[in-house]
Amino acid sequence: MSFANKAPHFDLSELHIERLFITDFMPVASGTYVKVYLMGSMYANASQRTYHADNRTLATALQLPLQDVIDAWHYWEKQGIVKCHPHEDDSDFDVEFFSLRALYIENNFVPKQKKRSNTASAPYSQTTAFKTQQAAFASLIRDVEQIVGHPLSPNEHRELSDFYEHYYPDASILKRAFSYNYKERKSFGFKRIKILLEQWLKAGLTSLESIEAHIEHTGARYAIYKEILAVLGVRHRLPYQTESDAIDRWLDSYAFEPADLIEIIKSLSKRTTNVNFNYLEAQITDLNGKGIKTVSELPTAAKQASSPKRRHQYTVEKDRTYTEDELESMLLNKK
Repeated sequence: MSFANKAPHFDLSELHIERLFITDFMPVASGTYVKVYLMGSMYANASQRTYHADNRTLATALQLPLQDVIDAWHYWEKQGIVKCHPHEDDSDFDVEFFSLRALYIENNFVPKQKKRSNTASAPYSQTTAFKTQQAAFASLIRDVEQIVGHPLSPNEHRELSDFYEHYYPDASILKRAFSYNYKERKSFGFKRIKILLEQWLKAGLTSLESIEAHIEHTGARYAIYKEILAVLGVRHRLPYQTESDAIDRWLDSYAFEPADLIEIIKSLSKRTTNVNFNYLEAQITDLNGKGIKTVSELPTAAKQASSPKRRHQYTVEKDRTYTEDELESMLLNKK
């Protein structure tokens, strides 16, 4: 004989989330990561285990790509509040949730000697440095949302977190990147921000001071780019790489003065209906070879360069009238 309760077809139980998660972790995490944590926590605390839940089940329930779910668990593991236990075949992993209250107590009230030996709770630290970093990132999110003019989407939130973690773990530098692109260069989108950060890193810029000096140096050059593009009728984008390389060559290698170069381009653009950088490259390279550097030299050079065209002489007979005899004679001669 045994006693058993029939399992309900639906679950109306409650999910208890620790306040530390809401106050310390949720504000600076991607919305996607938060959803994965909450749904995973629900599965972990389910009293009725009549089915097996894994990452694929979680992805289906949340209508997310499987990779987003996996990325979320790796993120929470870095924060030190879960532990991923890979399977033997490495096809999947189990997720172990830590008690945030227990971790907080162990990191703040356990004697130091015992605290050193506790490796499981080591990643989660409520030190002043940790709180400062979390607060800085939360402030960065607010600043970026104000610059871009809308709340960040989950993908944008994830990209910003990637910038902070893998490019510049300095909120002031990232804020400057967004301000520079969106407000000064009128270049929008997170992909453009990523390109800008990669350029700064490639140039060895590691401090806000060096970045400001770089912006001041390149700002004048970008102004020239925009003015040349405006002459060509392009006003709403930055130059492509090939275009900026060509302009740099005219200014640096050929040593044209910016004002003279712009006037020369204005003059050259009037000579053809199909003005493009290939045409300008050929013309300006030719001018450089002839030592022509100013627009005032163009008319003289044009006369010397163009050989006079030989005109064909045509004889035009005037209308004349013929007599009857002349017409008859002409007809007999043809016969």
